[in-house]
Amino acid sequence: MFIIKSEILEIERKYSSYKGEWGIFIDLVRSKSPHRELEVDGPDTYYQKDNVILRWRMGPDISELTIKSRYSLSTSLIREESEISLSNNKPRHVMTFLNRLGFKKLFRIRKNCHMFWIKNDIGEACIVIYKVTSRNQEEKYFIEIEAKKGLSIAESKELIRYWEKELNLPTHRRMNQTLFEIYSGQITRLVD
Repeated sequence: MFIIKSEILEIERKYSSYKGEWGIFIDLVRSKSPHRELEVDGPDTYYQKDNVILRWRMGPDISELTIKSRYSLSTSLIREESEISLSNNKPRHVMTFLNRLGFKKLFRIRKNCHMFWIKNDIGEACIVIYKVTSRNQEEKYFIEIEAKKGLSIAESKELIRYWEKELNLPTHRRMNQTLFEIYSGQITRLVD
């Protein structure tokens, strides 16, 4: 059974980080009294057919396919995201389905994420501190601030700027590339 979960805007900002900051940022975000915390670890596998890129996120508690599209080449801050939950499907059935549709595997990365949900007067954000491992590449570290889906673009940007200042994230560490772009060297397709 495939369940379409959402097709809405995702508004987030990604920052480069490094290994020495891993524990520091986790402690810093915990000191801000998040109302929920979760650590997850698992693979993201990317597939492509023509100009359509799918990400299959699979872990002990999640299995979903996602298509993300950019609104602009100048920023990855705002993207359209469509997700389909695959939680009731065996991995081999999902792989067979993707192969029959003509999707080819591009690459796989493994993410270890510390996720924190935190609220303020503007709204709720998810702050994610994570490392990515990939075959034949060094570990890379990132911090993301994602506004809760459903907030306006203006509210989301204000919320992201607020947490950027609270966490002392310098603007020169803002990243314009998505993980797909970093690991594939390709540009995410634009929204039609």
